[in-house]
Amino acid sequence: PEQATGAKVILRQIAVLVGVVETPGQSVHHIAERLDMNKPSVTRAVDTLCADGYVTRTVQHADRRQVSIVATKPGVALVRRMDGRAA
Repeated sequence: PEQATGAKVILRQIAVLVGVVETPGQSVHHIAERLDMNKPSVTRAVDTLCADGYVTRTVQHADRRQVSIVATKPGVALVRRMDGRAA
């Protein structure tokens, strides 16, 4: 059970990272809607991906309450490697 939970967490992070690479600049709310996940799960995945250097959060200048999630070069490269494409 503990390994299964860990695998779910990693799969959730991968799903979020792929979603961010495919559609950069989304908010957590939009990522959650698009992936049919709850916002707290997406937030935790984004927190981990940020800490690992795969995504960044950017506060929007027009509305400082809005935060966009964008993949970093290492994040894009990781998705490409998983997808079998060269980085």
